[in-house]
Amino acid sequence: MASPSRKRPRRKSPADASFRPNPALSPMRAAYPDDEYDEGAIDRSPRHVSWTSRLEQDATKPDRARAFRSPARSSMKQALPAEDEDEDEYKYEGRMSVDGPTAEEEKLLFSPISGLKGKPKRAYRLGELFGGTPLWQIKGDAAKDETLCAAMHDLRDMTVTFSKYFCRPDPKLTKDAVKEICKDEENVTLVRYIGCLAMGGPDGLADWRVLFQDGLQLEALAMGIVSRALKEHVFSALWFAADKKLEKKLDLLDMKHVEKDGFYRTEQRAKKCRELSKGDLQFKRNVAKVSAQMASHLRFLYDLNVHVAKDPKKAYYWEDLERELYDIVTFAAKLSQEMRCVDDVVYYWSPTFKDEEFEPARMECYNLADMITKSPYRKKKVDGRETAVLHEPDKGHEAIVRIVLSLGLIAYRKGGGDLAEILLKNERTQADGEVKRLPPDVRHARSLSRDSPHKLTGEEGFRTRLICKSAVQLQWGQQRLLTRQAGTSTHIGAVRKNDMSKYVNDRAGFVELFDVFLEEHPTYRVPVPKEPDVEAMSGRGK
Repeated sequence: MASPSRKRPRRKSPADASFRPNPALSPMRAAYPDDEYDEGAIDRSPRHVSWTSRLEQDATKPDRARAFRSPARSSMKQALPAEDEDEDEYKYEGRMSVDGPTAEEEKLLFSPISGLKGKPKRAYRLGELFGGTPLWQIKGDAAKDETLCAAMHDLRDMTVTFSKYFCRPDPKLTKDAVKEICKDEENVTLVRYIGCLAMGGPDGLADWRVLFQDGLQLEALAMGIVSRALKEHVFSALWFAADKKLEKKLDLLDMKHVEKDGFYRTEQRAKKCRELSKGDLQFKRNVAKVSAQMASHLRFLYDLNVHVAKDPKKAYYWEDLERELYDIVTFAAKLSQEMRCVDDVVYYWSPTFKDEEFEPARMECYNLADMITKSPYRKKKVDGRETAVLHEPDKGHEAIVRIVLSLGLIAYRKGGGDLAEILLKNERTQADGEVKRLPPDVRHARSLSRDSPHKLTGEEGFRTRLICKSAVQLQWGQQRLLTRQAGTSTHIGAVRKNDMSKYVNDRAGFVELFDVFLEEHPTYRVPVPKEPDVEAMSGRGK
């Protein structure tokens, strides 16, 4: 990046030992009172971000049971309410053909912020989003889900804006980014982030170098890092504003009801959370710590020192980046607190992994235009019907997840709800002729469900609803054999026979980024997480 002419000197990055940010400009300044503030005391070290075995993730089989509970359109374009609609590919008129987008469709392929100019504007306030009503007080499941859906899309928009505006490739990493990142032991957490979210390729280190040199993939990686950090360190917290003492109390509350189901524990915890303070000093300190650590990780990958707007006289510095991260973490933390106060819903982050095959029902593609342009398929008429035909068989023909940008969110509720009542009513008013055509086991089960003590009321079991889809960066390729067969009888049989050669051969050339890190630091030992003492926490120990 050429250095523009400007009157004031370029500010140094925190990577320089002489860096001293201006306290008056730092967003961390608001997290401490005047008599306690110490800029140098803020923990910006990536080594203090704790990760355990939860980062050791591999591909998983998708849950097809939720394939028809999905918002019909992409949240990358605009915030939409959560709607339960069938994902029928013939339902929508004007759907894009396999030949690529039309001129009108081309305009819709990119996020409205992809043409962002100038400094990003931040006007997100949770109070305005919820209309001043706490999430748990919103009446009706549909209204509550739509409100949360809009909030999650706003948060995703904030991360997209941040990555597009600030995260530019660092010229220092263009020669050998992999070695540059892995040679510093302090980058171990960053390496594990990247290895968890992104996938290499059969060309080994060369495929990782492409990831660090391509601007669009680096933007997606920044979104993935920020989103995963928010999920693990903000949304996963039982109460984000809690200090160590309060965290222990909430843990003990969960352990007290460990023999109950998750719905009961969620209800008891929500009642406690409603009594807690939401915007106290500890909240601001936690926001400052998380945002500062996120900035410390990102500075190894991107040229974060300066971003030049259209006007060469305007330049934005490190404080602007920290302020944007501070706003994102603040919004996510407030949203997390609102979700923790809901007592009748268990929120679950739907797992999405690298090397999975793309499923539109539960994923949305960040680089859709690029995938359409590079598609190996072409439209052809066969027996009078248009169909997609593979015209480049040598190239990969499957849409595979290269980078996971953010996870989907699913709401679990007790009972079958309104739908269960309608289905039971239809079953019990069904004509005798239709009932006789049913299989014998179905007729027997229905007869039992109409009589006590097996009578069904619609309050049994639980129901799910997809709040937002996962966001992924795709590439054309072929899914690895182990990913496709993991957990199947074929894979289990190979494990029993100790015949894993076909899976090893299928991975030929692939290199995990963490293995490259261990080659650079052979004496490094992965910390083993300490198992919690259940008896001591529950008060039943000595």
